[in-house]
Formats: sequence, structure tokens, C-alpha cells
Amino acid sequence: MSILFSAYKKISKSLSGYGLGNNKIIKKIKRFIFMKTKPEFIIVNGNKMYLDKLDSMRILTQEFEPIETRLVKEKIKKGETVLDIGANIGYYTLIFSKLVGPKGKVFSFEPDIENFKILKKNVKVNNCKNVILVNKAVSDKNGTEKMTIFDGNRGRNTVGARDFNDEEITSKEPVKTIAIDKYLDKNIKVDFIKIDIQGSEYKAFKGLRKVIKRSNNLKILAELSPSCLEMCGAKVDEYIKELKKNFNIYTIDKGLMRTNGKNIKYRSENYTDLYGERKKK
Repeated sequence: MSILFSAYKKISKSLSGYGLGNNKIIKKIKRFIFMKTKPEFIIVNGNKMYLDKLDSMRILTQEFEPIETRLVKEKIKKGETVLDIGANIGYYTLIFSKLVGPKGKVFSFEPDIENFKILKKNVKVNNCKNVILVNKAVSDKNGTEKMTIFDGNRGRNTVGARDFNDEEITSKEPVKTIAIDKYLDKNIKVDFIKIDIQGSEYKAFKGLRKVIKRSNNLKILAELSPSCLEMCGAKVDEYIKELKKNFNIYTIDKGLMRTNGKNIKYRSENYTDLYGERKKK
């Protein structure tokens, strides 16, 4: 890793510590320096990861989702079946592949073609033979929807969102959608689902009902962003209600704490992640 990039990491971390990381001008400066100094790939969690243009910044400049990363390492076991819904460039897919081992299986879903190319490259270079890649968006039905593209941060790409203004939106592209209930063989039981799809989570879970019903050991790690849900035509209350039908739900920031959906504390970016365990019959 270059001296320039090492210096960039230290400066970026300091700015974040002072709450300046989200300042628009500073963000533009950071992105410019990032593009000039970032390495082609990095080693993270023992995996070789090729990077996208910009939204790998968090993986490179600070520990990426440390609480969530520790949680999945604790909960996922050898031989299990995992769904990575909203795989991006493969950070979690690569971790899951190692955790489940050769007798396990990882289904990795990513609709954005640019992200998918890097995801495919990362899976190949790490010899993840237990990973099945799917270049489609997960929803409540099979079909086609528009995906809003944020070229400055393609991790923000949103499927099925209503029209809204954002200076980083560059285009809208049609993508194919699938319901997991129609995609997976009816004999496959799932052990873990990680889902982060920028507000489309509610639709995705509606298309997962049959899988959930037959998967008694199922655990989930699901993003909750009120603003993203609203953009996609859903409400927090109905999303939580959908989850609570089948799962005991926990917040994770200060250890696992059971929640009824009313006492959730959001992070500064107005989102959080929830962990869920299948209710026992």
C-alpha cells in the first residue's frame, strides 16, 4: 500500500472523528485523493478484494462494519446455506464462503452490472467454488424494475424507488427482479440471510415467505433505513411487522438486545442493522 494512501487513511479517519467526514466539500476532496492513491486490490479478512471506483472507501479507510462482521462470524457454521442479498462487490460473500466451507453454499445476489463484474472477479480470484452468483435484484415478484444509479457510490443504488432529487443520481436502468421463493428449489432450507438493498427489504421479505416457513434454523442480518424504505413505498412499522411474524428481533450496536421495533436507536446516517432468529414452533 503506497505512502500516499496510508497518509490518506490517517487523514480520513481524523476527519471522521471530528464529524467532518460527511461535509460535501470534504467528501469531494476525499474522493479525488482516493481515486489518485487507492491500490488496485487489498487483503481483508484474508481475502483478496478488487475494488470499485469509490464506494470501497469505507473498506479501505476504516474497519468495515465491525459489529456486523463479528456477528456473522459467530453465527454462521460449516455446511450451512447463506443468502447474500445486495452483495455489492463481495465483502460479505467472501466471508460467508469461508465460514460455510466446501459443504456449504452461498447464493449471492447483486443487480448492478458494474458491482457484479467486480463481485464475480473477487469470487473467482479467491476460488470460492461454493458461491452461486445471481445478477438480479431481489423483490416480491419476478419481473423488471428501474434501478436508480448513484455513480459516486453504487452501494446506494436503489431498485423500485419513487422519483426523488439527489445530486449523485446519474441514471436509471432497468433490472430484472426475482422472488427468492420462486428462485430456490423448494427443498432448500436457508440458515442465514444478510440483506442490505436500500429500502427494498420489505418487498424482498414478502418474496421469502415460503423459504422462511421451511427454514427452522434461519437467522437474519437486515438493514433498516426509514428514509430508504419510504423511497421504495414501504413504512418502518409494516417492515418490522413482517419480520416479527417469524423472527425474534434484536438491535446489535451494544450487544444483542431484544427489540419490539419501538425502541430502535439509529446511527448518525439514519439507519441501523437488525439481527433476527427464527421463532421456535
